[in-house]
Amino acid sequence: MKRIQVLISTYNGEKYIQEQLDSILAQKEVEIHCLIRDDGSTDNTAAILSEYLKQTGNIEIIFEKNIGYAASFLELVKRSGNYDFYAFADQDDVWEPMKLKKAIDKIAEGEINTPILYCSNCTIVDEYLNKTGMLHSKENVIPQNKITALVQGFAQGCTIVFNCKSKELVLKYEPKQQYAHDFWIPLLHVFLGKIIYDKNSYMLYRQHGNNVFGGSRSLLRLIKIKLGFLTKESNYYSRMAEELLLGYGGELDEDEQHQLKEIAEYRSSLYKYIRLFFNKALKRNTVRGTLIIRSLILFTRF
Repeated sequence: MKRIQVLISTYNGEKYIQEQLDSILAQKEVEIHCLIRDDGSTDNTAAILSEYLKQTGNIEIIFEKNIGYAASFLELVKRSGNYDFYAFADQDDVWEPMKLKKAIDKIAEGEINTPILYCSNCTIVDEYLNKTGMLHSKENVIPQNKITALVQGFAQGCTIVFNCKSKELVLKYEPKQQYAHDFWIPLLHVFLGKIIYDKNSYMLYRQHGNNVFGGSRSLLRLIKIKLGFLTKESNYYSRMAEELLLGYGGELDEDEQHQLKEIAEYRSSLYKYIRLFFNKALKRNTVRGTLIIRSLILFTRF
């Protein structure tokens, strides 16, 4: 039976964390171990986690100060143990019993020495677990162009499962900029590994007012998130290209290196700026999203 470590970052999740943990611990045909990092919760989350710690021996909990969900998840990868596979989990969803077994069966079809990341579709539900739809309607959401993946997230963190080679890939370089785990890690696999997308769903992806990120958000809230994020992180995407080169440039082919270098250095000349603006690969799967990217380039904040 394969051993899987589930990496969970919690923050003020007292309302739903028990349902989530119960569904994780009820996974079938795999050996489950949970590594939980509480990101400075101020509600009853820590007490709930401590009760689970008393009841089961396959949970490890780290109580630390608040550093934000992105840093917290990457910290979990750094502190993870020696297991066959690893999975990310949010604090407010519900997993079907065969979720992890379905994932590792797909990963097992690939090469053992290749970093392989699995992700899947999600069933969107409201706070009472009433189904409202599916997160993705397409058969495949993986960007067909590697450069597109630089601006178009596609893997939902709570569906991600990866192997030991993936962990080695992630830990090879620690980015200076802070990236969401479900953006940076899939991006590394686009360039240096393999991604398996499963159009099926094996989990209930709960949407409620306290989600950090979700599948259905109001336009106003989306704009606020984007503007706050981009104000804080100027030239986020060009710096990401620079970090890919810094950390993994030696493993990329010449064309990939050249494309990333042009993006990283787009402000160094008018020629590179214009080429970036008209780069057709820098697009998202919505017109609105693509316009945001073009605006960032236009105002040299890409």
